[in-house]
Amino acid sequence: MGLLEVFIRSQCDLEDPCGRASSRFRSEPDYEYDFIVVGGGSAGSVVAARLSEVPHWKVLLIEAGGDEPVGAQIPSMFLNFLGSDIDWKYHTEPERNACLNSDGQKCYWPRGKVLGGTSVMNGMMYIRGDPQDYDDWEALGNPGWKFNDILPFFKQSEDNLNINEVDNNYHATGGPMPVSKFPYNPPMSYSILRGGEELGFTVQDLNGGNTTGFMIAQMTSRNGIRMSSARAFLRPARNRPNLHILLNTTVSKVLVNPVSKTAHGVEVIDQYGSSRKILVKKEVIVCGGAVNSPQILMLSGIGPVEELQRAGVRPIVNLPGVGKNLHNHVAFFMNFFIDDADTRPLNWATAMEYLLFRDGLMSGTGLSDVTAKFATRYAENPNVPDTQLYFGGYLADCAKTGQVGELTSNGTRSVQVFPALLHPKSRGYITLASADPLEHPKIYANYLTEEHDVKALVEGIRFVIRLSETPALRAYGMRLDTTPVQGCERIPYNSQEYWECAVVRNTGPENHQAGSCKMGPIRDPLAVVDHELKVHGVRGLRVVDASVMPKVTSVSAPLSQTENDKSGSENHKRNAEDLASAANDEVNVGMNLQEIMSICNESFRINFEYMEEFNNSGSLPDETDTTPMCFMRCVLEKAQVLNNGIIDKFKVTTLLWPATGDSVEVCQAEGDEEQHPCKKAYTIAKCMMIRALVDAKSKQTD
Repeated sequence: MGLLEVFIRSQCDLEDPCGRASSRFRSEPDYEYDFIVVGGGSAGSVVAARLSEVPHWKVLLIEAGGDEPVGAQIPSMFLNFLGSDIDWKYHTEPERNACLNSDGQKCYWPRGKVLGGTSVMNGMMYIRGDPQDYDDWEALGNPGWKFNDILPFFKQSEDNLNINEVDNNYHATGGPMPVSKFPYNPPMSYSILRGGEELGFTVQDLNGGNTTGFMIAQMTSRNGIRMSSARAFLRPARNRPNLHILLNTTVSKVLVNPVSKTAHGVEVIDQYGSSRKILVKKEVIVCGGAVNSPQILMLSGIGPVEELQRAGVRPIVNLPGVGKNLHNHVAFFMNFFIDDADTRPLNWATAMEYLLFRDGLMSGTGLSDVTAKFATRYAENPNVPDTQLYFGGYLADCAKTGQVGELTSNGTRSVQVFPALLHPKSRGYITLASADPLEHPKIYANYLTEEHDVKALVEGIRFVIRLSETPALRAYGMRLDTTPVQGCERIPYNSQEYWECAVVRNTGPENHQAGSCKMGPIRDPLAVVDHELKVHGVRGLRVVDASVMPKVTSVSAPLSQTENDKSGSENHKRNAEDLASAANDEVNVGMNLQEIMSICNESFRINFEYMEEFNNSGSLPDETDTTPMCFMRCVLEKAQVLNNGIIDKFKVTTLLWPATGDSVEVCQAEGDEEQHPCKKAYTIAKCMMIRALVDAKSKQTD
């Protein structure tokens, strides 16, 4: 890209040198943080930015990749970064019923390894899914996740730059994420819309009241420039002193106490191979996505016991659903020819048009912002789309000579249409390859293992053929490329059997992976997190990304992931603020006092069991343990009292030992009634905590 790259770097609104979060990048993190966010992608960028809005919370964001590279901001270059250094380059294990013509029968899964994640290299389409998707989540036992609950967060995040062209009941302005249509669309884009109308469909905002139809989609862009999650959410927070960002650093595991089942930090490996531990006071929030999040949980000892042991990982929490319920949209790539000269459009003329005016072919993705959604006869609900169409063509490919009008062929051009199945029934799973955190996990996608998925996808192919035969597209001489798919040559072309063969051989895996840390109630055997995204059975640990989706939405996942992470982080932030403000409310002080005493009593019993585990005689500690350390260790490891806002407010070290005023004498007297020193320490500490909280409450009412 050479000289063009130099010009790109000179454009401040493209490169954004002053707006990048680099001022907060850290080579050496602090010893301890209030919150640690693992993964700076579509999810983690939102979560870290939201949490750091509270100035007294110190937040660390850890990202395995680097910052956004030059050129990623230009829409037409989005394909350039597939397989690059900012791509995890995942491959599935050999598939039984998909990608059979791919090398080793493995499907390729590009995922963003960069600040901003896959939002740096995706197609940018801004489309939310169907309201029924979210209503289904709540019906599965997840209160607070129906569409009417989620819609305010979509609107809160959105800065819609075409607000007069969309349904105002579903959109808003003023949020951190700009969305708009690209400045330029090829003329064929509008012919596709007319073809949809000729089939009886409406051209309308598919993020509005009706999600069936055709549209030129809005994109996560502004003025022909990509707006990744990192750029939209993190960069405005770059000057917050309480937000630190650690790049090129891989989290090898979350540190979880094996007895208390409490997350108390993370272990990381930097780009030079050095490892270290970073502690957390409140919570670790895993935002690695549908591949990395289950991998991190399993490396931390959280997951199916047998799989962990097989990989050489010590089990801490048996959670069978970790890595299960993995699913993804699946497509089939159809090639068509049209009667049009196939020129290489990226030359100095189009480059200067973009650099000077942010217009022309480089300001968009060709036909890729056109989309359609409809229900096939295999849809569970005829009013809810189960198939989406994506289009490809007229992308700004580089000219070899740089000359205007350079031809690649005479008289014909290729365009593509991809029907994608939105509600697959096939389910796969992810498991560890080994205990090495730098080794990719094993991905078993299990595409098209359910007959329903094959039948529905073929129905989508039939629809695309009908669309290509409409007068609007016949005007282009649009015709299907009838080259037989390898392995299906002996089957009559265009028969049901032929297409069923074709989809399993030339499978198009989409990049909308979800479900591998399923959200659900504890009664769900595959649930990993609850409706507040807290990991079942582990204190101080949440997962906030597309992996929690019980069912993938009818949409490209990064958008719904970003908005749901906004919802999850907002709920998370609100819960934490409630704890932190508890000491300022009389009722909450009383309630939390009861909660603290209950936790500490329970923890003391757990602590006794912990000591028995390492003492064959079952005896309590000897007489040399005469300080409150028994109880304090219990509190720190089991009860997480340090993570409670009340204790932050009143300084746990002064609450437990020593205390002020006459608390030492009074509590010492109570403790003297106990014979065993550990029980004595517990009694003293409990007494001092009560007195400190009561004293604080009385000061508030004065």
